[in-house]
Amino acid sequence: MKYLLTVILALLSLIGNAQFRTITGRITDSVNKAPIINVNISVTGTNYGCASDSSGYFTLRLKSLPAEIRFSHIFYNTKTLEVSRAGQIRRISLSPQIYLLDDAIVKPVVNITKGMLFDIKDYIFAGDSILLSGYCYKYPKEENPWLIAISPNGDTLSKQIIGVEGQFYRDCMNNLHYLTENTAYQMRWEENEYKFIHTEPRKRFEEFMYPCKFETESAYLFQIFQAHNQMIDYYAVNKISKKANAVINVEDPIGLRMLADRGRFHAMGNNKPTAADIRFEEMCFFDSIYSPLIQINDSLYFFNFIQDEIIVYDETFNKIRDINCNAHHDRDFKEKLIVDEIAGRVYALYQRAGLYHIREISLISGDILESYKIPDYQWIDKIEVNNNRLYFLYRKKFTGDLISLYRMKL
Repeated sequence: MKYLLTVILALLSLIGNAQFRTITGRITDSVNKAPIINVNISVTGTNYGCASDSSGYFTLRLKSLPAEIRFSHIFYNTKTLEVSRAGQIRRISLSPQIYLLDDAIVKPVVNITKGMLFDIKDYIFAGDSILLSGYCYKYPKEENPWLIAISPNGDTLSKQIIGVEGQFYRDCMNNLHYLTENTAYQMRWEENEYKFIHTEPRKRFEEFMYPCKFETESAYLFQIFQAHNQMIDYYAVNKISKKANAVINVEDPIGLRMLADRGRFHAMGNNKPTAADIRFEEMCFFDSIYSPLIQINDSLYFFNFIQDEIIVYDETFNKIRDINCNAHHDRDFKEKLIVDEIAGRVYALYQRAGLYHIREISLISGDILESYKIPDYQWIDKIEVNNNRLYFLYRKKFTGDLISLYRMKL
């Protein structure tokens, strides 16, 4: 077996050297000269890439030269380098990112469900009201949970018993649903209360509805993950012809290279990896790529965090412009964008030591605008922004206190 492995590796090396040109080097911190591990190294305009090892060294194979090499890391400023010949790049120095979190704006937070005696489990915006689901401990277990509609200021508009715990979901056609453990219900306002109609098995509902992100005047937009979530394809399905056309593709070259190497090593072993082996590998080494496409008014904004840019399209998927964006380079970025559809604004979510803040991203320049802290509230849940107001769920104490809905004006 050792002899066979040696022969295979030798053949792969010969094939690689015959087809590729090799670039090697070491990446260090520009301040303390320490090696930087896990730097993403990619070739502009291709799928080729690698990552630096525990000592900062890397080896990159290219099909042709010259090439533009891009070095990026979540804690450091991105750097590009033009390489014209194979060989060694002695040392690449990256400068650390500077974070100014203390400049964030702090505004007062209001508990808008205080005094309702409801333990809030979920909420969603529905027109001019907010829908809540939760438990009221004045009533026995069989008379819970409840569905409550309130105004943005916390005034109760309606209440009804729904009898089963679930969560809210709004589909790509703007229909409101209530998802229980096994069933999906469409919700409709009739005769001063919400009716639960058009039931569907939840598993089937998720399979068909979750990939659909939004609709334009002529098409539905679907998001499809591939290659163990290292690639995203966006498809536009015409409403009349039902024909699907690929409109956007993004992929992580580092993740794809790791997948290719994984397949090669699996093929060399005597035993195939088990399902548990594959799950562990994906959980530890293959984070899902995050590059959302969002719709605001008549424009589509594709956040291509792999290439540090926002690409703006019109509703027919014609490209309008590119915007440079580095909001995701902050080490505290939670890979979540919060969209205020009413105000037409987008915020990036960050967390440090259990505390959260959001930063508005300019859809004109890609720059970071105002930054807002959510003060003294640790490990909060479901942060949303609606009409320039930030909302979240929070329990002040671990036990003996109710989860409430809080609001902060931006």
